[in-house]
Amino acid sequence: MGCGTSAGNNQVKEPDAYEGGEVDEDLELEFGKTKLDKAGNHINKYETKEQKPEEDNGLFELDINPEAEKFMAVKPWIGALKAPSITPQIDPSAPSTKLKLEYINGYKCEDCRSNLYYTCNQGKIVYFSAAVGIVLDTNTNQQEFFGAGQVGEIEGHNDDIESLDICPQRKFVVTGQRGPNPLVLVWNCQTMEIVARLQLGRGNRAAKCVKFSKDGKQVFITDEHNDHNIHVFDIATQQKIASNKTGGDPIMDIDTSIGTYKCAVAGKRGLIFFETGPGYINSSKGLYGSTERVDMLSIKFFEDGNRCISGSINGSIYIWNGKQASKMIHAHQGAIHVINIVSNLIFSSGAKDKKLKVFDATSLTQKQEYDLPNYAKAIDFQADQILVGTRNGQIMQINESSAKTLMNGHFTGETWGLDVDIATGKVISTGDDNKIIVFDPVKNKVEAEGIVNPQAGAKPKIGGASTLSLYPPNQCSRAVAINPNNGHIAIASNLGDLSIRKSIKNINDKIFEQRISNEWIEVLQYSPNGQFLAVGSHDNNIYIYNVNENYARSAVCKGHQSFITSLDWSRDGQFIQSNCGAYEYLFFNAMDGQQLTAGASQLRDEKWHTFTCKIGWPVQGIFPPCTDGSHVNGVSRSHDETIFSTSDDWGFVNLYRNPCLKSHKALSYRAHSSHVVRVKFDKKDQYLYSVGGYDKCLMKWKIIH
Repeated sequence: MGCGTSAGNNQVKEPDAYEGGEVDEDLELEFGKTKLDKAGNHINKYETKEQKPEEDNGLFELDINPEAEKFMAVKPWIGALKAPSITPQIDPSAPSTKLKLEYINGYKCEDCRSNLYYTCNQGKIVYFSAAVGIVLDTNTNQQEFFGAGQVGEIEGHNDDIESLDICPQRKFVVTGQRGPNPLVLVWNCQTMEIVARLQLGRGNRAAKCVKFSKDGKQVFITDEHNDHNIHVFDIATQQKIASNKTGGDPIMDIDTSIGTYKCAVAGKRGLIFFETGPGYINSSKGLYGSTERVDMLSIKFFEDGNRCISGSINGSIYIWNGKQASKMIHAHQGAIHVINIVSNLIFSSGAKDKKLKVFDATSLTQKQEYDLPNYAKAIDFQADQILVGTRNGQIMQINESSAKTLMNGHFTGETWGLDVDIATGKVISTGDDNKIIVFDPVKNKVEAEGIVNPQAGAKPKIGGASTLSLYPPNQCSRAVAINPNNGHIAIASNLGDLSIRKSIKNINDKIFEQRISNEWIEVLQYSPNGQFLAVGSHDNNIYIYNVNENYARSAVCKGHQSFITSLDWSRDGQFIQSNCGAYEYLFFNAMDGQQLTAGASQLRDEKWHTFTCKIGWPVQGIFPPCTDGSHVNGVSRSHDETIFSTSDDWGFVNLYRNPCLKSHKALSYRAHSSHVVRVKFDKKDQYLYSVGGYDKCLMKWKIIH
């Protein structure tokens, strides 16, 4: 990142791989409110899958899905389940092993803004990722969590958090989530205790924006109802004071004041100002006068409460007296997603120029300018330090001469790829953002960042991996694997490409690259000795490559009727077990690719190096009664073979005893918000790692025995 005044910038950080060329598409996604589900269908952004229970405990006790009953009755794999010759000890109780969340690498910035603040505690900041409020100590890099932990023992959000604000005293935080009956929580960022629970009501879809009143006694909330309502709640009584419609257009930002208009919102077609009182909230549209009428993305009131500024879609800052636009300053190239006023300074950032600019709030003259790796979505200021959250998933702290990266996560589309290096303990994740992230779990820092593909390819075709990514399929990766023998890193793309990188230290140094499939690749697994690589494709085949022969193809395993979802090598590297989208459980000879039609019986006592298949004899009980087979996404067996962990569409990370048979109990943990795609134990079973699809977070869980 380049950092300094407009007179001369000092280069202190390399530019990010994401160059912000899809800004217009980014805005369209935010205004359009649509996304693709895993089948590639367009759905409303705030719809939940089927009938997600509002209470976490309901998932494991209520059969609310008729398709799940059909799925459990049919069990297309049932003939392939053969108990081992010597049945292991069966214990249906929940395991005594537990999890404690230690760190989240991720910051949500894609479709929200102004969600990052300094707190009243020196050096601590607050933001959110997934379903968790996070307080980060910028000096020690330690995190505290609001709403993360074992289901039944914690209180917090149970779906994606969409918005956050901090009270004027910077002690209390308000966070709002998505869902059929959106929950808004006010909590203490020092104790993590809930102060107030505010319920928006059904049909409102999400608490899009939240804001404390200037006296900290009320909360203003905008929703994603078709009418885009604004609500006012009293924190002490937890009751709604008033609400009103704003119209059919999405609201992008909100701020409150001490003036005549107690609140104003920014959105398509400009600003709307609100007067409030006991039981009412009346609206007035902002008047542009002689200034150009454009969409607004951000708003902030001056301390006097009678004037405000707004950031427009065309890069201009508008100054408003009351509800009248009085002046326009062209400040940036591209949309201004965030604007803030702190200590008589105005902070703003442009989408296309990726500049952070600081203006004197009185004279409106520019004082400083900083180059960012991407445009800002959140800005705060305290004691000569500027706190910035950028569109590419970074949190940065800037002063006059330097910039410090506090967080660097994935930021667009979904994050699926996950593996742990047995030699170094480093964790690698890949996603739909053209990023390969190497995470150091000792320092809780991103050690290195690679690029899936430096050259952008064609836009996605119908039927590929469904995603909201700003990148084409050849720059998106859903699978990664680390060779246990030589440290090679295998990266698969959503276009069917296989790329082999030299090592973690040389993550961008390619030693092999080839289009190996016409469909996207979901699974990569090296053999135990590192001599072979198995690639599971959405063309229904498993391809075997010989590492020692420059990754020449040595065999193809054919037999599945649908796309490959998981596979495991036997300990001796001779056999492969695999699952597919049709819920088949098949076995293959890895040396020649031949299917073993009697493999269920032949290999009933086989020792599997890993167990990631969600269909198999020891994992029969991992499907809760209210779900079908698609709800469980990831499976991982601990290295001591005592525990299975699973990840699911409800946002849970679960622990079961091994083996897990019908009606066996689980311990479930909440932190992720959407479908959790992969889980992986480290070599010593000290930590479990998980990655969330839509929430794009890598989470580090301490295993407590």
